[in-house]
Order: sequence, then C-alpha cells, then structure tokens
Amino acid sequence: MSMTDLARRAKEASIKLAAANTEQKNRTLAQIAGSLEKHKEEIIRANREI
Repeated sequence: MSMTDLARRAKEASIKLAAANTEQKNRTLAQIAGSLEKHKEEIIRANREI
C-alpha cells in the first residue's frame, strides 16, 4: 500500500470516527490497542530498521 493510499484511508476513517458516538469510539480504540499489542514485536522490528 502506498503512502497516498494509506493517507486516503486514514482521512476516510477520521471522517467516520468523527461522526461516531462515544461507545463506538471506545470500541474502535480498544480494537486498535489490541492490534498494536498483538503486533508489538513486528512494529518494534520495523522501527529498528528505519
């Protein structure tokens, strides 16, 4: 995925998130946190390569 595609997807997600209620936002943040935790080692490895 290119940086342009990633930026476009982030923009689209931010618009949807802005319209979401508190419960939906909390659920989304919990899913993001879970994904970050699940992929923590991969993220750390990728950051070391930069």
